[in-house]
Amino acid sequence: MYNIKFNPVRESCRQVAGLCRNVRINQTKLKEFSERLRSEPIMHWTFQSPVQLSGLSDREMITLLFVFNAISFNSWGTPKWKVEYHGVEGERGTWSMLLAIKRATNKGKEVTDQIKKFNFPVTATFEGAFEGWDANRSIENGYSSHILDPYFLAAIKPEQLGKILKGKDGAEIPLLDERTKILNMLGRRIISECNGDLGNIIDVSGRDVMSFVHLVLQTFPFFHDQALFRTVQVFFHKKIQLLAADLNNTFNMFDNMEMLTGCADYILPMVLRYFGVLEYSRELAGKVDSGIEIPKDHLDELEIRICTIEAIELLRKLIPEINSMQINDILWLMKSQLPNKMQHHLVRRIEY
Repeated sequence: MYNIKFNPVRESCRQVAGLCRNVRINQTKLKEFSERLRSEPIMHWTFQSPVQLSGLSDREMITLLFVFNAISFNSWGTPKWKVEYHGVEGERGTWSMLLAIKRATNKGKEVTDQIKKFNFPVTATFEGAFEGWDANRSIENGYSSHILDPYFLAAIKPEQLGKILKGKDGAEIPLLDERTKILNMLGRRIISECNGDLGNIIDVSGRDVMSFVHLVLQTFPFFHDQALFRTVQVFFHKKIQLLAADLNNTFNMFDNMEMLTGCADYILPMVLRYFGVLEYSRELAGKVDSGIEIPKDHLDELEIRICTIEAIELLRKLIPEINSMQINDILWLMKSQLPNKMQHHLVRRIEY
């Protein structure tokens, strides 16, 4: 078992936050905002989710959380990608991704339930999304749906994933090819490195969250999230830290959740900026407010992410009774308090 005593996200962002030129943390507003946070309810972000996931085994739920966190990123665009299922519409990209995965899971379970009931293979199409799926093998391996079967994920094609993630009025999700490659690697590595069961990587981690983060980063490279900022290697690890928090919320499997930091995404800096904690230079504010896309790894993007992480760490020191990931979730849910016209920065990438 690995025993990681520090989080490189926290340490690297702290090292360079003072070098940022277009983003700064307003210390006065930070203290004022910390008092406001004390009145906000402490809850995991899923507590406000319109999507309820149930009827899955622990093994399937672990796989679902890996799938969700691996491909839940970067859904902004025009027309807006939005999924509607059983009368529920995903107003946020996260809700839409959960709806799409739930829809696929339920469609797959309809097939495996019929096989179990009638004891013979059932042909199903779901608009072609099932192509190549061996449902009987899924049942034998303890998976009730194609989207949870690592063998299906290892071979899934862009056109299949496009149908699974199909949005309202035919809207397509951005970066479909990249998401497909991620699921291909996820499926292959579950089979080759985890003996077909993601529970094995969790068992090796013990109850140490940083050991889990380290092992997952070694096994699944698409969770890596780092960049070079003024010659300094800076880490963010948004998706893997969120995955660890989601697993802990569901299974209470880690003892040292205080080791995690916040997740530098689109929503958190927007919330911090709205409440005056983060201040952008006039030039950067103009780009963000005008919806101008910022190139991946541009200094503007990195400064936004670095200062977001550092601001959450400073808030944690002011509110020691809660940890960084709890602050992360409070901020994420506070988006509902912002005016609809509020704009977040735009960058096209797979890390968030």
